[in-house]
Amino acid sequence: TALLGSTPFPVGPLDAAPAAAASGFAMAAVEPQPEELSRWREGMKRLVKREPFPRDRQTFAYRPTELVGLAVGISMAEGRSGASAGWLRSVIQDLPSKSPPTNAWALLLYHYAAAAVGVTFPLAIPARLSEYDSTELALLIALLAQGKVFKTSEFEPGVVQNALLERVVTESPNARDTERL
Repeated sequence: TALLGSTPFPVGPLDAAPAAAASGFAMAAVEPQPEELSRWREGMKRLVKREPFPRDRQTFAYRPTELVGLAVGISMAEGRSGASAGWLRSVIQDLPSKSPPTNAWALLLYHYAAAAVGVTFPLAIPARLSEYDSTELALLIALLAQGKVFKTSEFEPGVVQNALLERVVTESPNARDTERL
């Protein structure tokens, strides 16, 4: 709490996806106060009434990090059985037909968000570890540890950890995506 200050939640309405997602991440880091949970739930009631797939694609559904924040917030605030969780599960299930980003990072984040609300994301992640960068391998390790993605012989946690270690040792620091790291 000291690191985040006395008000870890965004000030203002939480009915916009970026603010609700940021609050979801905050709830995962710091146990929310009852009034913060109430504000978050009220914001979600308004958010779920909006179109998740507008024509301009300017929505959380196409921004996987925001989707994860919403999923984490929903799981913290109401669990998998709440109305918001059901709404987000249907959004996640509709994503493949709406042309979401398909790079490995986005797909892994979609799988993580889906797992947080109790659904399986229907698009597969890349099958070869050589297609992942170091941050994607790290996320894959976290997902495998939680049993959130399919396993193949190539996706055994030890094999993925070795691939990550090799990648970190061989990558140039300038070549890494420092924002995601």
